[in-house]
Amino acid sequence: MYAMSVSPLPRDILHKISPFVAERLLSIADSRKSKGMEPRMKEDDRREDSLAVQQVSPQRDFTDKIKLGGEIFDLEKTGGKKKKVVLAWDSFKRARANLERDAGLGYKGMLAEIRHGTLSLMAGEKLDTIIRVKDWLDIERDVEKPWPKSRNFELRPTEDAKESFDLARALGALVESLPHVLQVAAPKGKDKRLGFVTLYTDGAGVFWFKVSKGFHTALNESMASLEALADLASDSKISQEAKENIGILYRKLSSFFE
Repeated sequence: MYAMSVSPLPRDILHKISPFVAERLLSIADSRKSKGMEPRMKEDDRREDSLAVQQVSPQRDFTDKIKLGGEIFDLEKTGGKKKKVVLAWDSFKRARANLERDAGLGYKGMLAEIRHGTLSLMAGEKLDTIIRVKDWLDIERDVEKPWPKSRNFELRPTEDAKESFDLARALGALVESLPHVLQVAAPKGKDKRLGFVTLYTDGAGVFWFKVSKGFHTALNESMASLEALADLASDSKISQEAKENIGILYRKLSSFFE
């Protein structure tokens, strides 16, 4: 004969049958149970230790960087909670090829500046502004290129034949110098701020070039001066090509606002 089924004996019945066997079997069961609990208890301890470390250790701050055009740039505090993007020139040159002209619209209000070695350009300008004019900038070439400093171009209309000839010659020389407008210019002395060559006028026929540190000042002053220059050129005997060059530059500058 053999048993058709086997059922576990309750503890009280096992004690009645054989107290000695019951003691042995129950001690073995308790031992196995405690061994099975050890890995789980150790895992729980590790989790608690890990949680404690996370609570004590400061988390790494990933808010001090920004990615533009595939390049990583630093963020610096400007005061309070505001930050500005530091555009290292070598990195920005690579990044700008991958940036659309209006890519800065997604960073409304964020300030930036370009840094080239120890020099800075457009410090405090909006990132959107810098991205919009990214293709106008060539720092290495521009700072080495001479431009007409300390020269006045006097273009006052006159009926005198000789003076009219001098006016046309001065006007032609000024038009030839127009490519210098918004050229990046090296600072003077110990100044570390790069600027832009700007076309100025007194409104009475005298024009000159001077460096402006602010981009918007350089842009607006140059556009106003070009408008005055275009009026003079329309009444002067200069080549059609020269007149077209004035218009080309004006359209380029005004495209910033489009």
